[in-house]
Amino acid sequence: MIIEYNNIVPVCNQYKDFIDSHIDEISVDDVKIKLKLIEKYKDGIDAELLRSPFNTNSQINILIAQNVKDMAAYNINAENISSQENQNILIKEQNGEILLSSEFLIIIRHLKLKGRLEEKDLTLHIKILESLWNHIGNGYYYENKDSVWEELFSYAIDLFNTSQTIDSKIGYDIIQLIKATKHLTNFGAQFEIVAGRIILSEQSLILIHTKLEEMIYHIGGIETLENLFNQELQNKYSSDIDRYLIHRNKSSFGATKESNRVPYNYLINMCGKFLNRGISILTAIGQRKIYQEIIKLSSDYLTVLGLQGYSMYEDMFIHYKDLPEYIYKNIIFENLYIPVQYNPDFVLDILDKLYRPYYDQCMCCEFKFDDYYKVAQTILKKYTFCSTITFEDLRVKLGMNRKTLKSILLEISEPKEQINKSFNQILTATNLFSKPLIRLSKDTYFLVSPHFCGYSLCEIMYQILKKVKGLRLNRKMGVTIEDYVKSKLDSKNIKYYSGHYSLDNDKDKGECDVVLETDKNIIFLEIKKRSLPDTFELADDVEVLSSLGEGMLNAQKQILRHRIYLQKNDTMKLYEKQDKLSPYSVLNWKGRRIVSISICFPEYGFLTNKTLSSKFMESLLFATYHSRDPEKEYKLSKLNKLREQIEILVGELKEGDRKNARTVFFDTLFRSLQQFLYVLGSSSNVEELVENLTRDIYISDGSMDFYASLRSNLH
Repeated sequence: MIIEYNNIVPVCNQYKDFIDSHIDEISVDDVKIKLKLIEKYKDGIDAELLRSPFNTNSQINILIAQNVKDMAAYNINAENISSQENQNILIKEQNGEILLSSEFLIIIRHLKLKGRLEEKDLTLHIKILESLWNHIGNGYYYENKDSVWEELFSYAIDLFNTSQTIDSKIGYDIIQLIKATKHLTNFGAQFEIVAGRIILSEQSLILIHTKLEEMIYHIGGIETLENLFNQELQNKYSSDIDRYLIHRNKSSFGATKESNRVPYNYLINMCGKFLNRGISILTAIGQRKIYQEIIKLSSDYLTVLGLQGYSMYEDMFIHYKDLPEYIYKNIIFENLYIPVQYNPDFVLDILDKLYRPYYDQCMCCEFKFDDYYKVAQTILKKYTFCSTITFEDLRVKLGMNRKTLKSILLEISEPKEQINKSFNQILTATNLFSKPLIRLSKDTYFLVSPHFCGYSLCEIMYQILKKVKGLRLNRKMGVTIEDYVKSKLDSKNIKYYSGHYSLDNDKDKGECDVVLETDKNIIFLEIKKRSLPDTFELADDVEVLSSLGEGMLNAQKQILRHRIYLQKNDTMKLYEKQDKLSPYSVLNWKGRRIVSISICFPEYGFLTNKTLSSKFMESLLFATYHSRDPEKEYKLSKLNKLREQIEILVGELKEGDRKNARTVFFDTLFRSLQQFLYVLGSSSNVEELVENLTRDIYISDGSMDFYASLRSNLH
């Protein structure tokens, strides 16, 4: 999928040209213009009001604003818009036949950037369009025709002439973008302004990447990593949840002076290419100066890419039509900014509880699982970030024979020459985190971070087992993960339901993984193993959507079936086995709120955000997803097939639940297994578990990070 700006670009240019050609008609003080306006609109104004210049001005203003609203093809603020009309609006918008009035904000931003970066005085152009937008807001669609725009822009001039002038201010985010763009041009970057965004040329993307690499090479990848952790990341580390709280730092106020983002993951990956100690002739002052420029240049680069704003409202009010672009931009942002993290204790527990049983069945390698586990435990618990580890030091700590340790280290390390060889700009492949250790020399290894690299120990073990067990491993592990979740609930003495229902009716037959209940809620949990694809870092949103379909979306389809059955029958008998003679438990609905939670084994980053999960599910009721690359279209066929099935299931819900898409999927959440276990660990009973697990259904914050929100709630 590609970010496109085609529909709004001509309007940006048309607006500027129109104002330029009508500049003589613009003045809030010119008496002749006032008289012309009175003559133009007198038929719509009460004759008594024409005697007062103030009242006349005000009445003309109100009349024009109403005329502008009446011009709209659609008003989405109107009540009782049918789902069919909503679908028609979406199709027309996608085809470029109509544009939403919120697009005026894009033109305003475009003009502000153009004025500052091209040193043009466009203040008047900006004020006129701001006056138009202030009078109508976001909810009106207009036909995308030249004649319509000319009429609108003419009204905009008249509105401006009859309004009190307000000083047009440039927001802090635009000021920072302008500064960042100028900084990049000092290094030779080239750009163009397209629909209120700075678009860097392909050559400029490579140029900035190369400049950063040169600076990192000079002070050394290891030195740069140490500075990154000590100066940037350690103050984000939270010892109470053993995690670096690296998140989007959005707020209701938008950008502030504290809103500075450094692309940590991008820089860490770049350091992986140059794991040396740098040029020895550099002084400490020289190194510090280069490091500061690395931070400044990379931060400005991230700003200019324009992947994320600083207002939390841009996520809360994301429009369905913008979802593909929104997902695409967030994928890139997370790959640049946020390293994927796993708690070392989580990694060790997964190894022990999920992988050990399979390994013990087949003994896949020369070493025993216990030996692999001990090495993993020592690396993750005895060493910290940027640790240089010698073979002898590790052997002494473990008390392990040389042959066994060498065999394990061969599996879990990669030679430094092989690290990120193809990483020559953003959206190119990396392998820094594919193994926990980097082999610097024959007997010396480097650990970037237990939190960032630790999960690769699970991936390595999975690949070892897969060579022996093949595809059967995936099927078996699905059940193993379910049992693992149940054992964790048992250890906290939290009651849950699970089992098969409607055994004598194939149409309604189903199986619930885990069901929790409180006095007010029923929580259906469906657990899937599906990981994000390796192409996630390449911003392959087609693959990501395909993975969502096979994992989280498939789980939501199953939960919809549970929900329909329970609401229709008021009760659900859950049998331990697909046998009516087996023990069973009874779940009664009692009109309680039903929450649907898909749980996936690995981390899914921003995709577990409540705003996105609900919006994505809502979009499925009237939108299909397609690739602009015909060769990838087939990868979305399962997603769209699931969409059809979900649409049918929604039709079977009780009437009150299917009035609109927002109602149907309001209580829908995506979670990772690690998120679930964090919540479980901090909850002493089922009420606390449900509260902490579902809190962001009603409360949003600017982090878009589950862990930061959870920590805030617990404190």
